Parts: sequence; C-alpha cells; structure tokens
Amino acid sequence: MSGKMAKPTANEYVFELSGYILNCAEMAVSPRGNPRYSALRFMEVLQRVIDLPEYAECVQRDPYLMGLKGKLSKVPMERTQMEEMRKGLQDLLIEYAEEASNRV
Repeated sequence: MSGKMAKPTANEYVFELSGYILNCAEMAVSPRGNPRYSALRFMEVLQRVIDLPEYAECVQRDPYLMGLKGKLSKVPMERTQMEEMRKGLQDLLIEYAEEASNRV
C-alpha cells in the first residue's frame, strides 16, 4: 500500500464538497463567525452544488443530496431566528454524517 488515497470520482467529490460547505454554513452561525450572511451564502452554494448533475452529465443525481436540498429550504433564515438556523444546520450535519458513514 502506497498510502496515497485514490482520486475521488466526480460523485464522491460533489458529496464531499457538499459536506464541507454544510459544515461551513454551521460554523458561520456559531460563535466562530459572521452569522447570517455567511450561512445564507454557503447554503446557496450547497444548493448549486447539489444541482450540478443538471449541468454536468458526468455527475449523477444523488437522491440523498436532493432530499438535503429540500430540507435546506426549511431551515429558518430570518435575522430573528439565528438560534433556530444554527440548530437546523447542526441537525442536518448529524444526518449528513450518518449518511457519510453508510457510504464508507
């Protein structure tokens, strides 16, 4: 074994990138960052990444990610709902981690 990890497939890349962006969104609404604006931007980027299969034939639709996109639209986004937004993103991160562990 050389210790090198294999280059991820396009689908693995999109899945991993989605997790990274979701984590960034949660961090932005935690005490570590600028809350609302950053989170909203990350959430928009995540939705666009999930939509990538519509634009790139080499990337297959991921049923889990399509469901995640629907759940993102239900996360509270108003300025007065920051704690609810943070909690909603944390819940999605836990669900995402469970899905990721099923894919290993």
